[in-house]
Amino acid sequence: MGCGASVVKRSGNQKKSSKPVGQQSTVQAPIIEAVTIMASLQCLMAPDEHTEDEATKMVHIIDISSGSFPEEFEDRIECNDIVEFTTKAKGDLDVFEVYKDGDDYYPVVNGYTLRNIKSRSPENDRRLMFPFALTQSDIDLYFCIIPSLQRQTIEKARKCPKAYCEKNILKIQKAEIKFPLTDEKENQKVFLHKGESIDIEWITTRNTGYRIEEKKYCPVSDGLYTVDRSSDNVSTRYLSKGKFSKTFTELGMSFLCRMNDKNQIHDMIACIVHEAFKVKHIEIVDDKIEPNIIWVQQNDWVRFAWKGKRKQTVVQIEPFTVTEIKQQSIELKTSDENFFWPHEPSRHGCMYHQFVATGIYCFKAGDNQIGTIIVEPHKNIYSIQVFGDSYTHKINTNDFIQFQWKTTDAQEELLQITMDSNSSVVPDIAGGLTGVFDCALHKCSKIEQIFRHYFHTCEIYLLNIPQHGLYNFAYSDKPEKSLISVIVENGVDNHRVAYNEENSFEPNPLIINRFDQVWFDSSSANIAAIYRTDEHGNPYESEKPLFQPQPNSINYYMQEFQTLGVYYFSTDINSNNKKKQEQTPTQPLAIVVIPEIRFHYTSIGKDNFNSDPIITNINDFVIWEFNEIISHRSAQLRSNGTYEELIGSHERAIPGRHRQCLAVECTIPGTFFFTNPDFERVNGSVNNRLFSTIIIDPPFSHNCFVTSGHEFVPHVLYISENDTVSWALGNNQKNHQISVKLSEADEGQDQESFIDLNIAQYIPGVYHLHTFNKQGQYTIRSHRFDSTAIVFVYSETNIRNEKRQLQEPKILETIDTVSDFGKQIHFDCPNRNAILYYTLDGSTPTRRYENVSRYDPKQGVCLLESGLHILRAYSTEDNRISSAIITS
Repeated sequence: MGCGASVVKRSGNQKKSSKPVGQQSTVQAPIIEAVTIMASLQCLMAPDEHTEDEATKMVHIIDISSGSFPEEFEDRIECNDIVEFTTKAKGDLDVFEVYKDGDDYYPVVNGYTLRNIKSRSPENDRRLMFPFALTQSDIDLYFCIIPSLQRQTIEKARKCPKAYCEKNILKIQKAEIKFPLTDEKENQKVFLHKGESIDIEWITTRNTGYRIEEKKYCPVSDGLYTVDRSSDNVSTRYLSKGKFSKTFTELGMSFLCRMNDKNQIHDMIACIVHEAFKVKHIEIVDDKIEPNIIWVQQNDWVRFAWKGKRKQTVVQIEPFTVTEIKQQSIELKTSDENFFWPHEPSRHGCMYHQFVATGIYCFKAGDNQIGTIIVEPHKNIYSIQVFGDSYTHKINTNDFIQFQWKTTDAQEELLQITMDSNSSVVPDIAGGLTGVFDCALHKCSKIEQIFRHYFHTCEIYLLNIPQHGLYNFAYSDKPEKSLISVIVENGVDNHRVAYNEENSFEPNPLIINRFDQVWFDSSSANIAAIYRTDEHGNPYESEKPLFQPQPNSINYYMQEFQTLGVYYFSTDINSNNKKKQEQTPTQPLAIVVIPEIRFHYTSIGKDNFNSDPIITNINDFVIWEFNEIISHRSAQLRSNGTYEELIGSHERAIPGRHRQCLAVECTIPGTFFFTNPDFERVNGSVNNRLFSTIIIDPPFSHNCFVTSGHEFVPHVLYISENDTVSWALGNNQKNHQISVKLSEADEGQDQESFIDLNIAQYIPGVYHLHTFNKQGQYTIRSHRFDSTAIVFVYSETNIRNEKRQLQEPKILETIDTVSDFGKQIHFDCPNRNAILYYTLDGSTPTRRYENVSRYDPKQGVCLLESGLHILRAYSTEDNRISSAIITS
């Protein structure tokens, strides 16, 4: 087979029949998920544009005119194959899945079902698909075939007539993907499912032999690196007759390269793992669940089956807690919400359930064995046509990108997919593109010409980008060829915390974003309960354990954080363990939940400028999407820059590759001005190149104390229940340990009550945080001075009934883009007794640094300094919640 040829599992006719072959069929691309197993699997066969892989699925035709499967039907049916039923019977037929219990047959709960099959039924109404992720070599499925008129009778009786079932068996087998190789060069391509394996066998008579190396392509270095398989007992010797096996456990793309005795690539197989099987299988025997933990994606199905000497059942249970008195599993049996066996316990049984939401699910079998199902977000594959009309694409970190092209469109040059490091923007913490893709560990080697040519003819490249940011891809060395911009938004991040029964957590503190998930991994054989506590490790009076270990369970604990603030956790503090009582007290785990990473989009064209400030948080991204191709980077202005510098920014702009997208990461608090690099718009005071103003606020800055050398500023804060207050340091100040106590319980200085969260290194501009979960009056202290501050916390009901929420001030004058020196600006506030504070540099006025001014209605706000100004203001009043901040 020549270079660039494609092999997909098996060759030959793609439709096999139980009668003479003569009918043809193709399988089409998937559409969106549905809510039943038949709909969700049949949609994989829905008519649409099919891909190279989907057009090659095997279709087996079974004639059921006689009311049963033909006795001579002996097709090998593999996972993801399709069975299509045909009939010449006069009446309609139903086909549905059953399980065998002794000599009796019963319908499988939520199993495969086809109804009213007739000769004229559309193809997809007569088809079954079997995308099973099997841990064993094969599985037997039984089916009942009945006249559709008998459906209600069978449903009432539940037991199915033996004559309608006993011959209707399908054996579904794991796919066999084998490549026998000789000395001929055979570059091939195979599409795989996650969990499938490849077997390569070769024999040579011409040289010392071959060995197989798995390599991956790195778009950062434009090189290849070898995947380490030292733990797989793979031979590194050159063999004249050899075998190589590989099971692909992750989505992605790699190349199995056959290396000759000169360590050169002889030929290769491109392995595109682009899909996961939709149905996972769990087998329950008398004393074991196999497997007892599985990972599935959203909308996947799980098939529970059991047969043994003891009676079994399946019932969903609370994954993290048990009953208070008997410490037993809490069963969940609400219809349409939970999964459970709806019948009496039995020695044989089978049921399906679809998992729509992410999370951890646990179930209990009849012998109290516990199984765990972890549902992960669905991984989408986003197709990008290299020679298409779109140069900007949006995905998230869970998704995969699939570049596609036709060799005929590439003209005379060999296509390559590389990242442009000069224009791509990734988080500082990632360490650049090489950090995102772990290039330091890969040791990439220069690409051989044989690979360059094969990659070009492969016409597909699949990869995942694990870090959010802007990634610009080049497919040609020619600078006039526009880059393809891929904007990767942040998905749900998973964080790991190791803990033990001695109340030790690592890492501590943990800084996460809202909606992230934290997994608690016990580092001890004795798994401890986990409680929600205050900052000193004291449990709340009404707080029950968040997690309690259960016998026979994996005992995973995970929590998703959907609310901003600071959360504290401790292990089983009520333990009677003597060693624990004697140990030195340890701090509880502090989890700080900051705002989620947001992407702010601005569209820019020649007649579409908008320099209104974009208010962001630290770690956010600002994306500028241009309506036309641009060729310069953005230029940043100084806040005290002149108007001449503004209109002359084009001369300072740095040329770059052609593209339609620019980005900047918001890394430090402040106000930043950016100018237009390409479009000509410079005439007059209104027309200029200023296309973006970015204000980066620290998190939790609305309710804030600034700590000076001897006091807190302000002295009093009024907030609502569950609000978080931040502490910022004044000039040349060091960290303060902070004490927060309800005034009724305040007894003055108590060294153990002072806490140092030590978060300044993680959150610029913030050194302490406290979330106020309970209404009341709190006294705030620092260990560095005696002066105190007060926080009044009001309930939402009190704020609403007592009208404690202040309205925001309004600007009376119209502010032009270019204002005269000495111009006065005045505010109007609906609340007569309110005090207004403002800034002119874009910083938040709620953080009372020296740049924050108190508004004097007689003098107004005077513009007495040249440069670029951003006016921000808010209002405060005793016993009332401060207003929102206005920005102009």
